Amino acid sequence: MTTSDGKWALTEQVHELLNSILLQLDFPGSDALRAQVPSTIVVGGPITMLELRVGEATAASVLTEGPIPMSAVVSDETGSAIGELFVWVGGYISALEFSWWTDEPPEHLPTSDRVRIARK
Repeated sequence: MTTSDGKWALTEQVHELLNSILLQLDFPGSDALRAQVPSTIVVGGPITMLELRVGEATAASVLTEGPIPMSAVVSDETGSAIGELFVWVGGYISALEFSWWTDEPPEHLPTSDRVRIARK
């Protein structure tokens, strides 16, 4: 994540994951969060807790503080659950957390086909 190209590629992966997650959910404030995705950029953090910023002026979500109300379980190539994604907001998308359930932390984000969404 040290080069602008690396951040851009990571931002594109984050957009894919956020879109995949948010398009499957409907809760108060979800429309505003979906509208924020195109202008959301990665501004820092390790792969397990990416700091995000919404770049353009968009409406704030009524969801004020904390993770959105869902469970996004991440599976490996064999289908075994290896972790969970959390989308953090404070009116605006602010972070993507990758909580791992394995001995070693993840080195990269999962692809959207490895993420299963369930409501909390």
